[in-house]
Amino acid sequence: MRENYTRTKSFAVFQIMNNDANAPVYGQYGTNSEQGNSNAVSFQNRSNFQEFSLGYSRNKGLHDWDLLLLANRDNLIAGSNLNLTVQGISAHASYVYDKRFIAEFAAAYNGANRYPSDGGFKYGMFPSVGLGWNLHNEAFLKDKSWLSELKLHGSYGITGLDNGSYFTYIQSYNNAPTTYFGTSATSTTTIAESFLANPNITYEKANMLNIGFDSRFLDNRLSFDLDYYFNKYSDLSIVRGTNSGTLGIAYPNENIGKQNNSGIEAVLGWQETRGKFSYWASVNAAIQQSKLIDNGEPAQMYEWMQRTGHPVGLTYGYIAEGLFQTQAELDNRATTEGYIPQLGDIKFKDLNNDGVINQYDMTIIGSEKPLILLGSNLGFRWSQFDFSTLLVAELNRQVYPSGNSYREFLEGVGQAFDMHLDRWTPSNPNASYPRLTTNGDLTMVNLIMQPPIASG
Repeated sequence: MRENYTRTKSFAVFQIMNNDANAPVYGQYGTNSEQGNSNAVSFQNRSNFQEFSLGYSRNKGLHDWDLLLLANRDNLIAGSNLNLTVQGISAHASYVYDKRFIAEFAAAYNGANRYPSDGGFKYGMFPSVGLGWNLHNEAFLKDKSWLSELKLHGSYGITGLDNGSYFTYIQSYNNAPTTYFGTSATSTTTIAESFLANPNITYEKANMLNIGFDSRFLDNRLSFDLDYYFNKYSDLSIVRGTNSGTLGIAYPNENIGKQNNSGIEAVLGWQETRGKFSYWASVNAAIQQSKLIDNGEPAQMYEWMQRTGHPVGLTYGYIAEGLFQTQAELDNRATTEGYIPQLGDIKFKDLNNDGVINQYDMTIIGSEKPLILLGSNLGFRWSQFDFSTLLVAELNRQVYPSGNSYREFLEGVGQAFDMHLDRWTPSNPNASYPRLTTNGDLTMVNLIMQPPIASG
């Protein structure tokens, strides 16, 4: 619950003025008042959670069993929203043979009450399976003193995500503006659709694959782990790209999005203890990449405008080719729709060579290289004292500066920064920044078109 307390009080203020005799007098504005106190609940929510579980474990000879059955229900009422209830059952089973072979199976049958369903809940089945092999327990490796652990593992599963549909399958109507008929100004109250309902809305899904191995050497002092994953996302909730404004209301979210994410990660570590002193060091590296498979994108006129088939989350804009330096460059430039550039403004590349800078000249800005993550964890412990440090780095990450943090005089009222001192002027043609302006339209054009700054 969130409750607001308000205290109000007015005070008289005075201004020194001179009268006709040039003597100081005090002019009063306002009055003193008693303090007013009020409070009101601005937000509250209620939640409850129930869970029941039943488990069974047994170890007999070469066989290890572990079984678990679980049922839960989570209910949340937030503010004025209708309640969100997620409930279901899940099961987990694992089997280990001779401490060498491992098999696991898990499944969940869950549903939420915000999707279309005859019974009030729309359920989905989400199974997964995992396999493991402890090679270090095999006879041909068991007696190797230098090997402490060597385990191969793999898993595959289907997961679901409740992406906040909030009863969008129900068509709702609200009061609309008054409509007038004929010449006598006869009017009538009307209603209109508040949004376009989607009776087929459902949860998002992901098929997730992971394979790798874990290894330990030299009495667990040296370790090396390697993992590869491939996640295939489908039924992502997005607004269709091929929609028309002639409908008159907003298009609903639909489960039409598809994208893939994959990557590989490696961790190399060393740890050792000598008496009261112990130390550790590890380094990790990961490569991550994504690909947009389908986002309801309409057919593009030019290949460079296409977003499907490229990494997810890229920035699209215009390619900068320096600044306008001479009047001759302005006279021979391609026409920019919606703006007439001046000396010191950014020149943009006319990709289709039609003599006009418009949406058909927008393309990917920056790199499509996969993201590389690097990190290290270093530390030591002596008696009751310990110290550790974590270092991280990213390569091929692109940052797109915007807003008041980067743009000068944004919308005429924003701040300017030191870097703007190196702006273009006739006497500073090799500036690193375009000419300064308080023109809001130009600021927004530059905001969209300026290339991002890539780190790493």
